[in-house]
Amino acid sequence: MLFAIFSLASSMNLSPAFADEVPVDIVDREDYDEKTPYYLQLVPELAAGLRVSLPAVPIKSAIGGIHELYVEKLLHFQKAGVFSLGIHLGVAPLTVGRFDNLKYGATLRYQLHFVKNQILVPTTALVYDSFRLKNAGNTVNTYSSPGIMFGALLNLGFFDRETARDGHQSLGIVRSYLSLEARPINMSSFTYATTGTGSGMVDSHGTSGMIWYWGLRLEFE
Repeated sequence: MLFAIFSLASSMNLSPAFADEVPVDIVDREDYDEKTPYYLQLVPELAAGLRVSLPAVPIKSAIGGIHELYVEKLLHFQKAGVFSLGIHLGVAPLTVGRFDNLKYGATLRYQLHFVKNQILVPTTALVYDSFRLKNAGNTVNTYSSPGIMFGALLNLGFFDRETARDGHQSLGIVRSYLSLEARPINMSSFTYATTGTGSGMVDSHGTSGMIWYWGLRLEFE
């Protein structure tokens, strides 16, 4: 009797409900491209990176150079492009060389990624930045700034597939990018005492300008 039931289920192509939840191997996907290595077609889930502001920052007198790390979770609910949500933390040392000046915040990013192994990926983001800066008298000054950031990501795996393969095998890296991004910011209302003490302090004033970042972005499985 049981054998007859199993035979009937097999002939009707019945299968347990959890069978649909079994992940499909990448080579069996309809959009698999035989000309592109499989490790360059995998879907990343997490991104991490480093970005550093370029020296010629118009507001350098106020915040100096910026060096920050970020982590983002990639979201795959949309059909076109890729959204990600992340946080960032870094330092903004002034001319006095203080590395206890912090910059932190959150980012909602969108990548216009629509082709496998895309060479250049335009990106834009909504950014919330908060600065925690100390002056020469160790007084903490804070400044918060929501805004946008935009730029482009250059896919390094497109040019060096062997290194991309090794990165995937050893660290689970799906894509690696060299990034260039711009962040308009207005700090004209920010005043910062950088040198001296008491009445001898010299003030630096923020301005409206553009922070240019270059960096390295890694996306993992």
